[in-house]
Amino acid sequence: MSEKILAILEPEKEYANLFLSFLEEKQELPYKIRVFTKEQALQEFLKEATVDVLLAAERSNYKALEGMVSRIIILVENKKKAEDCDKRHIYKFQSAERILQEVCKICIQNKEGQVCDYVAHKGRGARQYGVFSPYGGIGKTTVSLVLGHLLGRGKKVLIVNLEAFSKRYHWLPSNCEAGMSQLFYYVLQGYSELEIKLASMVVSVGNASYLCGVTHYLDLQAIEMEQMDKILTALEQYSDYDVIIYDMSFVSEGIWSVCKRCDVILEPVLQENYENTPEWANCMSEKEWKHIEEKRRTIVMPEIQERYTSVEYISQGVLGAAVSELIQREGLG
Repeated sequence: MSEKILAILEPEKEYANLFLSFLEEKQELPYKIRVFTKEQALQEFLKEATVDVLLAAERSNYKALEGMVSRIIILVENKKKAEDCDKRHIYKFQSAERILQEVCKICIQNKEGQVCDYVAHKGRGARQYGVFSPYGGIGKTTVSLVLGHLLGRGKKVLIVNLEAFSKRYHWLPSNCEAGMSQLFYYVLQGYSELEIKLASMVVSVGNASYLCGVTHYLDLQAIEMEQMDKILTALEQYSDYDVIIYDMSFVSEGIWSVCKRCDVILEPVLQENYENTPEWANCMSEKEWKHIEEKRRTIVMPEIQERYTSVEYISQGVLGAAVSELIQREGLG
C-alpha cells in the first residue's frame, strides 16, 4: 500500500515553520507531510509524486492546482467564513492538532461507504497493557496517562479510555470529543481507512495519544466479546502504535476480552497486602479470572497532597516514580 501524502501550501513562512515543527513531533499521522511556501515548488513536486490532500492557505494560488490533486482543503482566516462555507474550509488560527483533526474528518467523510474486513495480518503487533480496577476514584486514569507519558518518550503510545463513566480531567485537551462510541460504530460497520478515522479522533496528552471514552455507558455495555475482539484487532493491526494502554473499569463481556489480550494488567491499590471484596472475588471466579491473574500487577497509589496541572507535572512526582519503577521491574515498553 503506497504512502498517502498531505501537502501544505502556506506562503507565510513563519506560520508554515510553526506548523511543520508541530508535525515533526507527531508520530501517529496517517499521511506523509510535505510543506511548501511557493506554488511553483509544489507544482514541481507534483511532477514526481501524487498528493492525496492539499491543505492550502486562502491567500495562496491554490486554484491553479485544481485538477492536479485529489482534494483541496482551504485554510481561511475568518472563523465565521469557515463555519458558513462548505466542508472543505477550515479556520486557520487554531491549534495545529485541531486543524489536522478537521482535515482527517473531511477526508474520512467519503470513505464511510467503503467497506473492508479488519483481519489480522502479519506485521509487528503492539504491546497491550490494561489498567483495571472495579473500584471508582482509585486513580486508574491517572496511572494510564502517566504510564503512557513515560513510555511515550521512546515509543508510539495510544491510551484508550474504556471506562463507562470517564472523569473529565481539566488538563485534557478541549478538543477531546470524539471517542470510543464513534470507533465502535466505525469498526463494526467495517468501514475502511481506519488510520485516518483514528487520526481525526485522538488528541495528544503528554507524550502519548489519547482516545476519549464512550458517549453513553450503554455503548460499552452492549459490546460482546467477539465484537470487542474485532475492534482490538483493528486497533492493533491497522494503526502504527508500539504500545496500546486500555483504561478500564466497567465489568462487561467486552472488558473480559480486553483483559485476555493484555500482556500485563496493572491494578492500582491503596495499600500493601490489599484484598478484594468478596463480591469482586466471586465475580473473578465466575469469569474464570485465574488464567488472567498471572498478568496482574498491583501498584500502590502514593498519597498526593497537591493539585497537579498536567501529566508532565505529575509524572515528575511520587506517582511518576512509582510507575517508572514498575516499568523497569516488569520490562514494560
